[in-house]
Amino acid sequence: MKKIILQTTAILLILAGVVACGKENENNEINTLKGTKWKLAGIVDTETGVLKELEPKDCEQCYTLDFDTDTTAHGQSSSNDIIINISKMPPTIGGTKRNESGDGHLYMDLWYDVNSYNREDNKLKFFYEKDSYLLFKKI
Repeated sequence: MKKIILQTTAILLILAGVVACGKENENNEINTLKGTKWKLAGIVDTETGVLKELEPKDCEQCYTLDFDTDTTAHGQSSSNDIIINISKMPPTIGGTKRNESGDGHLYMDLWYDVNSYNREDNKLKFFYEKDSYLLFKKI
């Protein structure tokens, strides 16, 4: 009888481990940035909750990020192609600020001050001050 109880307990522990590992893998897949695309919604002031949209607002390609890996993305400012690596903070930025329109210069300059980021479901937040962040929404 003890042998059956021990075997049953061992099987249940193994199954619990398999289920737990499966859930961890599912969460990792959900949280991966690789292959995801994002568009800037705006700059959020965390104290007031006010969202400031950047100009130009009617530009579909402006202020987008397309992640090639979990830490590297290519995208657009208001007028230029950019490359961003978020493996270290502040991120490494590649691209130019030539002929930026609207708030393109502001957008590019803010990346140099980003000190952390997090992802919550379909929102990606890049914090550049303790009370402000760039808010991206998944597209």
